[in-house]
Amino acid sequence: MKNLQLLFRFSSVVLLGVIPMNNLAQSSSLNNEIALVGLFVNDQEITNIDVLQNKNGYYLPFELFIQKMGLKPVSETATDWAFHSPLGDAQIAKNQIVVYQNQPYLPLNAFKSLGIHALYHQSSLAIKLYIPWDSENPFGKKAQNTPKRDRKIDFYPDIFGLGGIKLNGDLYNGEQNKESQALNMGLNGYLLGGLWGLELGVYQNGKFSSKNDRLKVNNLYWLKSRDHWAMRLGNNRHSYGLGQGDYSGLTFAYSNKNITKHLAYTSSYSQHLLARNGYSSARNIEGTGPAGGIAELRVDGRPIARVRIALDKKYEFVGLNLDNYSDHNYNVEVAIFEYSLSEPPIRIDKPFLSRRRSQVATDEVLIEAGAGKRGNIFKKRDNVSKNDFTSHLYAEYGLHNNVAIRGSVTKSSFENRDNPPYETMVGMNIGLPFEINLDLSYKNLISQKIYNSQLDYSNKYLSLNYHYQQIMNKNFLKKEGKRQYLNVNFYPIDRINLSFHGTHYKDGSEKAEQYFSAYLSTRLTDNVNFNINRDRYNDYYYHLNWHLPDYNSNLNAEWTNKHQKIRISKDVLSNLSLGSSVTHWNNNSHNAYNVYADYRYNEQHKLHAAFDYFNHQNGYDLSWQYQLDNDANVQLGFHKNQVKQSINNESSENYFDQSHYFYLQFSFNLFNSKQGVQLGQYHPSHYGNIVVNLESENNEPLTLDDEIQLQLDQYPVQAYKISDNQYMLENIKTGKYKLSFPMGNLPLEYQNKNLPEPIVKVEKATPTFVDYTLTKTFGILGQLRTEKENVKIEFYQNDKKVAETYTVQYGYYQVIGLPKGDYMIKTAGQPSKKVTIKDEILFDVGL
Repeated sequence: MKNLQLLFRFSSVVLLGVIPMNNLAQSSSLNNEIALVGLFVNDQEITNIDVLQNKNGYYLPFELFIQKMGLKPVSETATDWAFHSPLGDAQIAKNQIVVYQNQPYLPLNAFKSLGIHALYHQSSLAIKLYIPWDSENPFGKKAQNTPKRDRKIDFYPDIFGLGGIKLNGDLYNGEQNKESQALNMGLNGYLLGGLWGLELGVYQNGKFSSKNDRLKVNNLYWLKSRDHWAMRLGNNRHSYGLGQGDYSGLTFAYSNKNITKHLAYTSSYSQHLLARNGYSSARNIEGTGPAGGIAELRVDGRPIARVRIALDKKYEFVGLNLDNYSDHNYNVEVAIFEYSLSEPPIRIDKPFLSRRRSQVATDEVLIEAGAGKRGNIFKKRDNVSKNDFTSHLYAEYGLHNNVAIRGSVTKSSFENRDNPPYETMVGMNIGLPFEINLDLSYKNLISQKIYNSQLDYSNKYLSLNYHYQQIMNKNFLKKEGKRQYLNVNFYPIDRINLSFHGTHYKDGSEKAEQYFSAYLSTRLTDNVNFNINRDRYNDYYYHLNWHLPDYNSNLNAEWTNKHQKIRISKDVLSNLSLGSSVTHWNNNSHNAYNVYADYRYNEQHKLHAAFDYFNHQNGYDLSWQYQLDNDANVQLGFHKNQVKQSINNESSENYFDQSHYFYLQFSFNLFNSKQGVQLGQYHPSHYGNIVVNLESENNEPLTLDDEIQLQLDQYPVQAYKISDNQYMLENIKTGKYKLSFPMGNLPLEYQNKNLPEPIVKVEKATPTFVDYTLTKTFGILGQLRTEKENVKIEFYQNDKKVAETYTVQYGYYQVIGLPKGDYMIKTAGQPSKKVTIKDEILFDVGL
C-alpha cells in the first residue's frame, strides 16, 4: 500500500507537468481534508487510497486513472480535456477538476462521462468503482504478451474430388412403347475451394432420330464462395428479379454481411446461385442508456445477448434473427442496467419489430449480377442465335428494421424497335404495426407496365392476403387490365380450417369476370376428417377419411359433381395390406372396380398387385420393389390397362388407359469416400468438412457408435459415421483447428493418453481428410494386498516412468493406455514386480 501511495504522489508531479493549472478549480474554502478509504473495483477489494473529502462529497486522485485505467489525454480546449478510453473518446470539463495541495482530484459523479460508475459505500467506508472495459483487475500486474507461435498444419483441404453420384432410370418395353429409356446421372464434387455439379441424360424413344440427341448435358457448373461474395460459372438461372429461363455464363453475388446464408442448396440439377424466397428476419435493435452500462436483449423473457453501452450512450444489437425465437414483436425487450454488476435494471425498453419480408437483414446489401448466352450451350436445341446474349442486375437493401427496398434491370429476350431491350423493376416491402406487411412494386416490361400492391396479415387464428395488380399495355391494340386476388384462412380452433379464395379481373371495357371458392377442413374426432370445397360454378368436392384403429382399417369416400368413389383398406397382417375401391361417373352407367394387395417381405422388399375392371375390360399392375432407406430404390413390373384417376372429358372410352408394357425404374444415391464409392447420401456444403479416417493395427474394424464426439480446439463437435471407420464433421468454419479424440469414444484397448492431436486446416466447400492412426494399447488392473487406499503405484519401462496411479477402496488400482512390452511396478514398502503385456489387458495383478 505504501508503494502505491508513493506512486500516486510521484505521478502527480508528472501529471501536473502535463495538465496546466490554469482554469482548474482551486478549492481552499470547502473545508478539504484527506481521507483514507478502501477501494473496490468491480466488487473486488483492491487496496486503501487517499482521497479528497469536503462538504460536496468525495474526490478521487486524477492520476489514479491516468496511470492505472488506460485513460489517455489526447487534446485540450479552453474549457475541456479530451480523453481516450476503451469505450471511446470523452470530455471532462476543467471546472470539475479540483486542485488541493498541488494535486488534481475529480468528483465521483464526473466519472459518468467516462463510462465508469463510482459511488461511496458508507457501511464499508470504501469507494466502489465499476469499470466496464476490462473484466480483470485494472490495478493488477499485466500479463506479458507472449507471441503466439504459428501452428504447423498437418492436414490440408483436398483440391479436387468426386463427392456423390445420383442415378435415376426409366426403361419401358411394350406394344405401344416398343423401346423407351431415360437415364439421368448427377455428379457432385469439389474443385479449388468450390463446388461443381454435372447432370447427364441419356434418352431414346421415337421422338429423337438423331444420335446426337441421345446424350445430353443438362447441367454443368462450378461455384465458389467466400465470406462476402460468391460466383457460379456454367448453367445458371436468375435467382431474383425479372429474368426467366436459363443461360450459360457467369453469375456473381455480394453481401456486405455474409453471403453464405443466401446461397442455394447445390446439387447436380440446381441452377440458382442464391436461395429463392428465403426471407430473412434478421434485425438490428438500437437504443440509448447510461454510458458504460449494460443493455441485455431478452426474447420471451430469456436473456439472449448483452452489449456494453458506449460513451455516446448508444447501444446496438446486430443481426437478431427472430425466426429462431418468436413471431410476436411484443416478446422482444431490452433491459438497461446502470453498470455491469447491478442487479435490477433501471428500465426495460420494448422495441417495435414488424413482419418485414425481404431477402436481406437490416443494413445489409445484397447484389446479384449475371451475364451469358441464353439457354444451355451444351444442348444444340437450346442455341437460338449467336447474338442471343442476356444479362441482369438485382439489388436489395435492408433500409430499416421495417423497410427494405429492391430493384433489378434485365436484358429482355424480345426484340422491339419501339422500346429499349431492357426490363426494369423497383419495389419496397414495409412492415406495419399489428402484424401487417405491405409490398409495393413497379415493373416496366417490353410490352407492359405493371403496378403491384400486396397486403398480408396474420395472427394465431387468421391469415389474409390481398393482391392488387394494374396492367398497362404499351400496344394500343390491347387494353388496360386490372386484377384482384383475395385469400383468407381462418383457424377458430385446432380442429377447423376455413379458407376462401376470390379473383376479380377486368380487361378494358370488357365485362369483369369473377371466381371464388371456399374450403372447409374439420377434424370431427381424432380418427375422422371431413373436407368440403365449392366454387361459384357450383363445382364441389366432399371428402371423408375415417380411420378405424380397432380394425386396422381406413375408409375413404369422396363426392364431386362428376363422380363418386369409396375406398376401403385394411392391414391384415403387420406386413400385408389389402384394399378395394368402387368409382361411379354420373354420365356413365358402368362402375370401375379396383382391388390391390401390398406385401412387405422385409424392410427392403415389397410386392404389389393391383387389378382393375371397367365395362367388360380388365387391367392389372404387378411389381416388385426394393428400397434401402433413401439410398437405393428399384421397381420392376408389368402393366396392362388401368382406370384413369382423373377424367378431363366426358367420353367413356377415355376412362380406361389402353396400354401394356414391362417397366424398370431405379434410383441410387452414392457417395465417394477414400474407401471407394458406396451407397449413401452426399451433402454438398458451402462450409468446410473434416473427414476422419480411423486406422487401426492390421486394419481391424472398430466397434464405434454411429455418432461420436470429437474436439476442435477443445470444443466438442459431433461427428457421424459415413462408412466403416470413417466419420465426418460438417459445416466447419474456415480456420485452423487442433483435432483431438476423447478417450471415452474408443474401445478400451485403444484408449491412450498420448493420442495424436493433429492441426487441421479447413476451407469452404472442401473436405479435409485426416488419417487418424490408433495404436492398440492395454492396461494393468489389480489389488494391493494391504487393501490400503490412496497408495501411489508407479509403472516403469526401460527404467523410465511411463504412468502412475493411486489405489482406491480396498486397494484396487488400474492403469490403461500401455502398449505391449515389459513393465516394472513399484510401490512404497513393497517389492517391485515385473509383468509383461502381450495381446491383452492384465487382470488381477496383486502387489
